[in-house]
Amino acid sequence: MRLDLVDGAVMPGHMTVEPAIDFRRPLHPQLESIRRLHALIRGDRPSLRDQRFVRLVEALRVADALAAGASLREIALGMLGDDWPGDGEHVKSRARRRVALAGELTRAGPGAVLARRI
Repeated sequence: MRLDLVDGAVMPGHMTVEPAIDFRRPLHPQLESIRRLHALIRGDRPSLRDQRFVRLVEALRVADALAAGASLREIALGMLGDDWPGDGEHVKSRARRRVALAGELTRAGPGAVLARRI
């Protein structure tokens, strides 16, 4: 999904989003993106199928936190808001996985996400 500002400036208030379909590319991924956008606009929560998206967003937040100098504990408490390190250290483990994914995202760039290599 790509949103382009064609003319003028972004103004406060309502905007119209008009998804475009490119028939030169596979239709299924484009339609799936439109379905996700529609669900987001309706306020639906991501389904279990969209957990990849949730993990990627968390990893981007972690990358920002790491760039700001946050510790693993600060990342876990800020992102997960749970006890540190938690029963069986599940919170710490999840934070470590997000730090690793943040590193992969930083190294690979957005093309790897779009190509589903990450």
